[in-house]
Amino acid sequence: MANKPMHGSICMTDLSSAFKKNHSAFNKSEKNGKLYANIAVWMNDEPDQYGNVLSFQLNSKKDAPDEKVYFGNAKMPDAAKPAAAISASDDLPF
Repeated sequence: MANKPMHGSICMTDLSSAFKKNHSAFNKSEKNGKLYANIAVWMNDEPDQYGNVLSFQLNSKKDAPDEKVYFGNAKMPDAAKPAAAISASDDLPF
């Protein structure tokens, strides 16, 4: 099977909110000082109503309902539609 890119999106607002709430999936490397988010990615058995075949969730160290943060999805390129543009003034944490 050849490598095929998938196109999707992640919700920076949800990631930022989870980070600010000290979600257990975030950690700082002692080696390089960079911040990382542990994630779970899986392929769905069937595309959802929007054609998405991949789902992204923060990979929590806890099994608590408030730790289940779904932040994105992806689909095959032929099903992708253009996303709305954002401006640099949007409320991003960086």
